[in-house]
Amino acid sequence: MREAFWRLSAESLLRVIPQIGTFVALISNSAIHDAQLIRETLECGAVADHPAFFGFDEQMHRQLMLLAGHPFIWQVITSAKAQLDRVRFFSPEQDTWPSVIFDQNDSIIDRVARHDSNGAAESMTLHLRTVVPAAAAAGVRMCIHPNDPPRPLLGLPRICSSAEDIAFILDAVVSPSNGLTPCTGSLGAAAHHDVPELARRFANRIAFVHLRNVAKEPDGSLMEADHLGGDTDMVAVVHHLLREQQRRNEANNPRWRLPFRPDHGHELLDDVGKSTHPGYRAIGRLRGLAEIRGVMTALAHQHGLPM
Repeated sequence: MREAFWRLSAESLLRVIPQIGTFVALISNSAIHDAQLIRETLECGAVADHPAFFGFDEQMHRQLMLLAGHPFIWQVITSAKAQLDRVRFFSPEQDTWPSVIFDQNDSIIDRVARHDSNGAAESMTLHLRTVVPAAAAAGVRMCIHPNDPPRPLLGLPRICSSAEDIAFILDAVVSPSNGLTPCTGSLGAAAHHDVPELARRFANRIAFVHLRNVAKEPDGSLMEADHLGGDTDMVAVVHHLLREQQRRNEANNPRWRLPFRPDHGHELLDDVGKSTHPGYRAIGRLRGLAEIRGVMTALAHQHGLPM
């Protein structure tokens, strides 16, 4: 019942007034007009831009994430890719654009299926060189997430699991729209990774940050740890990122602040038993956020770094 009320409130169908009550929300004329405008724009644009193609393209990317071992990341992508969808649906490219993208996706799938990691990387490079300029023209910043875990699963190759892989992808198209989302948990799952050094090395290409920690066992297995309690030196990582913010701020970059997200929180207190995706419990992630903000505040105060 609580989850149902939360969802209805999130969609403005219920009005919750703390310590007073919960009421059916009045119909908003402005919300009606907004919804109509969004629907007309998207549906008309979809009809004009081959809706069947985009539907199959969505299915392909979703399936690729599932094969790569990222079932929950696709849900995060779905909630965060609205601006990219605008590029895909309304990009002023020639009529051959869908067939070009289709051929590139087909090549990626074929090479992954043949366990050809080098070939898959080459195909994705060609794909990046096609879509990044369109993203840049629309003001969209794409940022790749490392494979999680950074090793082959079920024989399927990984294309973003090492410093060399990251450098290859970022060097393929040198553009602010081709960036990196360093996930400290994904990178930290490999024993040979120096995560703070990776954060320092690729700092100028980072567009989004996932902060989580893992504890590794000798046999290669791992478990989610507290944000400040795993194998990765989170304080050192945050220090490098704050210094990168300082560099961007001093360069008068209006987007100098990096978006930080505390990822994969433990199940705590009132979240126990709730129907949410593993690792995405609200209270556990809020605890992680409090810890990370404490680190950020202390480092900013000690070293004179902007937050």
